Amino acid sequence: MSPRRVDAPTARVRVGLRDGRTLEETTTVVRGDALSPVPRDEITAKFLALASPVLGDAQARKVADTVAETDTLEDIRVLTEMLLP
Repeated sequence: MSPRRVDAPTARVRVGLRDGRTLEETTTVVRGDALSPVPRDEITAKFLALASPVLGDAQARKVADTVAETDTLEDIRVLTEMLLP
């Protein structure tokens, strides 16, 4: 991946096959940016996979649920306290 411009990175993949053919694909849209957002369920699944070994399954799920409702929290400390050991 090499930046063409700060606001439009380019990724190029080139694969050489045994039969001599070369397959190549280029994109200027990076997965996860505004033009190609990652679905919330994938982000949550990744968080749970990484956080569960540290926080435990139930606590990691509770954190994920709280993050999904952050806009309803009166005080963000509710969330930050969940992350303390």
